[in-house]
Parts: sequence; structure tokens; C-alpha cells
Amino acid sequence: MTTSDLITIVSVNFTLLLGMGGMIYWLISRLDADVKSINDHMKSITNRMDNHAIRIDQLYAMFVQLVKDRK
Repeated sequence: MTTSDLITIVSVNFTLLLGMGGMIYWLISRLDADVKSINDHMKSITNRMDNHAIRIDQLYAMFVQLVKDRK
């Protein structure tokens, strides 16, 4: 094996490793963006559910007051 063969093998392996590293970096950043999007969506759902719970509590209080008024 000559020096030029060794340099070629090292260069090809280095290029492949850099390519794979770039793909892994891109994939992780893409997944991070997706996880953040899901987190934001879940926060909005939680806020809506909290608002619904507040309305249900108000309706229940109104119902209890109506029952008390009828007695």
C-alpha cells in the first residue's frame, strides 16, 4: 500500500464521517423543532382546557344557586 492509497482511504473515510455527522446534526435539529412545535401545541390545548374548566365551574355555581333559589 502506497502513501497515496492511504491518503485516499483516509480522505474518503473522513468525507463519509463528515457527511454522516452533517446528516445527524440536521436530523437532531429537525427533531428539536418538531418537539418544540408539539410542546407549543400542547400548551395551547392546556390553556383551552383550563378555560373550559373555568366555564364549567361557573355553570356549576349558577346551577347550585338556582337550586338554592328554588328551595
